[in-house]
Amino acid sequence: VLKTTYSIVIQNPEVLNLSLTNLFYSVCHHEVSLSKNKRLCGPSSAAEFSTESEAIEFFKSWRRSADCEMSVVKIECYVSV
Repeated sequence: VLKTTYSIVIQNPEVLNLSLTNLFYSVCHHEVSLSKNKRLCGPSSAAEFSTESEAIEFFKSWRRSADCEMSVVKIECYVSV
C-alpha cells in the first residue's frame, strides 16, 4: 500500500540565527524541517501530516513562521498492512 504524508521544509533557515546544532542539520542534511514540537530538526525527526493543508496550518501556528519561507514536501512510501 502506498502511504502519502506531508512534511515542512524551512527554505531560508539562516534568517533564524541558528545554533551550531541546527546549523549542523542544514549543512549535513541540506534541509531544515519542523518537528511536532515546532523545533527545527533534520528530516528524520520532521513532523508528518496527512494533508498538505494540515501541514500549512501547522506552519502558520509556529511563532517564527513570519520570519521564514517554507515548502510542503510530499512523501510517498510503500508500507505493509
